[in-house]
Amino acid sequence: MAELARELGVKITYEMMETVKGYNEHLSLTAEEETDVALELLELKSQGYPIANSSAYFKALAAHTKYKCHVPKVLVTVEWDGAIRVCSTIAEDNRPDLMEYSLGNVVRNTFREIFASKNYLKYIEAAEKCYKCDLSYPREIALIYSFNSEAIRNFFSKITEINLSKL
Repeated sequence: MAELARELGVKITYEMMETVKGYNEHLSLTAEEETDVALELLELKSQGYPIANSSAYFKALAAHTKYKCHVPKVLVTVEWDGAIRVCSTIAEDNRPDLMEYSLGNVVRNTFREIFASKNYLKYIEAAEKCYKCDLSYPREIALIYSFNSEAIRNFFSKITEINLSKL
C-alpha cells in the first residue's frame, strides 16, 4: 500500500483493525505481531514513503505505550439525527456510570449546552482513563497533548500542505 500511495502521489494512514469483543476479536494481532508491524511501518516512513501517521505513533504502538484519550476535547461524532454519542469503547466499559449513550442532540441543544452538561464531563473523565482504542487518531491526539514534538510537527505539516494547496 505504501508503494501504491507513492505511485499515486497521495499519503496513506495506517490503522490497526478495530476488533469487537465477541465478534471479530479472533482477528486481533498478538502483542509481538503488533510490534513487528509498527516497526515495519516506521521503517517505511523513515525511507520516505508518504505515510501520514507520525513516527511517534509507530514508536508508541511498538512499545505498547498506554495513553490518555483526549478525543472528546477535540472532536465529536454527530449522528444523522443530530445525536452526539459516546464512543463504543467507553460506552461498553462505562455504561453504568454514564447516564446515557447519547450526550445531547444538536437539533435541540447548542454545542455549548452539550459540552457543559454533566454527562459530557463524565464522558471526558471516562475517556481520560481509556487507552484501549486501536485507531490512530486517539493515540496521535494523546501524543500532541503530551507535547511530543514528532507528533506536533507531523500534524502541522499536514495543515501546511492543505493550506498551501488552496493558494
